[in-house]
Amino acid sequence: MSWTVPSVTAALVGTVVLTTVYWYMYRQHRERFMGIWAVSWTIYAARLVFELLLQTRHDATMVLLGHQLTTLSSGILLLWGTRVFLGKPMSRWMGYGFVLVAAWIMSGVFNHFSWRLLNLPTFTFLGLIYIWTGTVLLRCREIDGLGKQFTGWGFVLWGIHKANYPFLAPVTWLAPWGYLIATILTLVVAAGTLLIYFEKIRRILSASESRFRMLAENAQDIVYRYRFTPVRGFEFVSPSATKIVGYTPEEHYADPDLVFKIAHPDDIPLLQDIRVLTGLNKEPMLLRFFRKDGTMVWTEHHNVPIYDENGNIVGFEGIARDVTGRKKAEEAVRESESRFREMLENLQLVTVILDLQGNIEFCNNFLLAITGWERQDVIGRNWFDTFVPPDSREKYRQFYLDWLSEINDPPYSLKENEIMTRHGELRRISWTTTFLKDPHGNITGLACFGEDITDRRQAEEALKRYELLSKHAADIILFFRRDGEIIEANDAAVKMYGYSREELLKINIHNLRAPQSRALLSEHIKQAENRGILFETFHQRKDGTIFPVEVSLHSTVLGDERVLFAIVRDITERKRAEETINHLAYHDPLTDLPNRLLFYDRLTLALAHARRSGRMLAVMFLDLDHFKIVNDMMGHAVGDQLLKDVGRQLKGCVRSDDTVARIGGDEFTILLPEINRAEDAAKVAEKINQTLKKAWILNGYEFHITTSIGIALYPNDGEDADTLTKNADTAMYRAKEHGNNYQFFNPSMNLKAIERLEIELSLRRAVEQNEFEVYYQPQVDISAGKIVGVEALVRWNHPERGQVLPIEFISVAEETGLIIPIGEWVLRTACAQNKAWQQAGYPPMRMAVNLSAYQFRQKQLVETVARALRETGMDPRYLELEITESTAMQDVEFTIAMLRSLREMGIRIALDDFGTGYSSLSYLRKFPITTLKVDRSFVRDVLTDPEDAAIVATIITLAQILKLNVIIEGVETEEELAFFEQQECFEMQGYLFSEPKPAGEIEKLLQKAAAVYEKGLKSV
Repeated sequence: MSWTVPSVTAALVGTVVLTTVYWYMYRQHRERFMGIWAVSWTIYAARLVFELLLQTRHDATMVLLGHQLTTLSSGILLLWGTRVFLGKPMSRWMGYGFVLVAAWIMSGVFNHFSWRLLNLPTFTFLGLIYIWTGTVLLRCREIDGLGKQFTGWGFVLWGIHKANYPFLAPVTWLAPWGYLIATILTLVVAAGTLLIYFEKIRRILSASESRFRMLAENAQDIVYRYRFTPVRGFEFVSPSATKIVGYTPEEHYADPDLVFKIAHPDDIPLLQDIRVLTGLNKEPMLLRFFRKDGTMVWTEHHNVPIYDENGNIVGFEGIARDVTGRKKAEEAVRESESRFREMLENLQLVTVILDLQGNIEFCNNFLLAITGWERQDVIGRNWFDTFVPPDSREKYRQFYLDWLSEINDPPYSLKENEIMTRHGELRRISWTTTFLKDPHGNITGLACFGEDITDRRQAEEALKRYELLSKHAADIILFFRRDGEIIEANDAAVKMYGYSREELLKINIHNLRAPQSRALLSEHIKQAENRGILFETFHQRKDGTIFPVEVSLHSTVLGDERVLFAIVRDITERKRAEETINHLAYHDPLTDLPNRLLFYDRLTLALAHARRSGRMLAVMFLDLDHFKIVNDMMGHAVGDQLLKDVGRQLKGCVRSDDTVARIGGDEFTILLPEINRAEDAAKVAEKINQTLKKAWILNGYEFHITTSIGIALYPNDGEDADTLTKNADTAMYRAKEHGNNYQFFNPSMNLKAIERLEIELSLRRAVEQNEFEVYYQPQVDISAGKIVGVEALVRWNHPERGQVLPIEFISVAEETGLIIPIGEWVLRTACAQNKAWQQAGYPPMRMAVNLSAYQFRQKQLVETVARALRETGMDPRYLELEITESTAMQDVEFTIAMLRSLREMGIRIALDDFGTGYSSLSYLRKFPITTLKVDRSFVRDVLTDPEDAAIVATIITLAQILKLNVIIEGVETEEELAFFEQQECFEMQGYLFSEPKPAGEIEKLLQKAAAVYEKGLKSV
């Protein structure tokens, strides 16, 4: 056992050597049979690996199976490779033999045949293959020498050895010698194979060298080989060198630097560049040489490098061809082409050559100049995609292709068309074209020559347009000489001046001017000759009428004469329009009173005069009280008529030098210059109040109008227009607040305005910092003795002023738009609180939330309410929205639509402050409301004023008839409570029951009411 393993290993090494030899030969020659043999010996090496494993694992069935199959497979592949070497296909009988032996192996391995019995068919089959292969090689005539003998006899002896393997292998002392013999035979076959390879290479090289020399000796081109090492110089130069460069091969051998001596000086750098010289750049090398007779020859060289065994370049070999004739022909063509191209480049015609697809092969400088392109940007691009306008590209492309296919004259649309410049401008081109053909008569493209007729066409179009404009223009067009003689006039001139054409051409331009403007004509002509002039003047018709004109006068050339060219426009209507526009710019279009702009101009002038004279002046700011009611009830047309009438009445109350202006809406201002004392302004204010106090009959209805007037005096209340007007406005607001008809300005009023501004700024901060709180005032049913609802009232917890009541900030919130976020927050908070009370177990009750007029006018009100209900989960039937009567009457149609949308959601609607507005019973019937709330102004005097008592009783009766719920607001005494009980009106709210309280205190009232109610039930 100890000798067997080394001997098998030695056999494995010999097999690896043989395998390497065959793989090397296959890579060198790529012959199929060598590749098959290489695979065969690779498998045989695997067979020896299995043999080594069998020396240590005798009971390994799979190893034994692998040993047998690899032995059989290597043999059948060797047989196949030999058949391929002979040029014969594989015999099917060999295949049958392989299948039978493989079946025997499978059966023997799994049935535990003896070693000798198992190996007998395998190695007998393998031995016969080896003997046959060796015999084939010995009889082969294509190979000869010692290598043939080594390889052939090695295979024969190896086959005999394999055939005896089943009988010798079981002999323990003989087995190692058998493996060693196999190793020796493997090496013999490897050596023989290498000898065959070397012999074949020698014969190939000898034949190649013989053929090379034969070809080189007879070649018309120079064939050469040049070495850098070990000795620099030519190793071979063919005889054709004598004919081409005039120097014999022997002269090249004798002088290694000959090529440098006869080369053109400009080409020596190429000979010094190893990459170019040895052909590593894969490009042919063009060189010029001087022959012995002094003439120059062009040669084209194709070189390849020569490498040594280490891969270093040691020289090069190549072929040189005489291309002098070709270079002369190319030079002639190039010179001819250069002259032709120069001619085309300088031709003042668009010149372009297109291929069959319309791609640009050539274009001249004229085309580039008129289109703005660079040559490198257009060569190779498609003509239609580059120069044809986008909307015409496909049409002209198809014309071009159809034209080339039919070989006819071009369509008319191709003879004259537009091209597009690089910047998108269009040029008109008239084309002349000709086909380009190859030597066989086939069309290869098109040469196009075009004349740029853009300017000519534009001039023709301009002339046509001028003729049309001249004939049909509404403006007068005149041509006249410097002395005024008219030489051309259009139809408009004939029509405007009233002269016939013949008469116009006989009169002087001076006669067309109005007498008062003729003196300026010579000056206008002088300015027109210098730079042109635009001016206004007056002209005169044949009948003597004078009309204003605007003249554009220029100098021009007509024929060969410099004349004057005038465009005259009648500006009569424009002057009238300017007067109208100027009046409208300074007057109110409704009342025709001065507007704000004219009022300020007059006030500024009056102030300047007052400063010089030391006199006083007064500025009055007027506002009509409750004018919006007139607009809402009677419509804007009636309201506009009222404003006109008020404007006329105001003008009648002041002096002719005073100014009454309307500055917007129902606001008027009055300027009283040069007054002596404040009482003068007061008298005017009283006069205005008395005048406007009368009854106004509008559309059959009687109205009474009052005004609020603010008065500011110069210099006491301000020294400039802005200050006086602002202070008068401030005084007017104070008069409106206090119900006075007029009020003089005093500095304390500014403090009020500053306080309002502070409220606005604090209010914005309060919205951001959530300084608001909702209080709730109970609504009770005295007949049932329980709380049936609460009204949500917002309070502002100011960080410095403490709690601020709504009356102090709601108006500011509405003016600034802050009422929207405040109102949404109150609505959401109230709904959430009501839902919380219901979840706490208190009986459901309605939650009343006030909507300001500004909130009610928001188009998204319905969505805002729906979102609050959705987010808080409150049932809509417990929400009651309150709007005032005046809010409802601002836009009745809008109010009805909005209230219906809210009622469709299940929400209750209460009309607050009922009785203080101007609603009629018909509107009350149309409004989809559920509740009337009687204003506290009636409740306060119901016990002392019979009229108020009658009004309240009527309201209650009216609500009962309309089946509306009634809530009495502001009940504060037991006597008032008793009065309303007599009227059978039982729902009330007021301080008699509870003042507005925070949610926590209201919850205590609910707890107390629930306890009383439960106690009453128990007593029952």
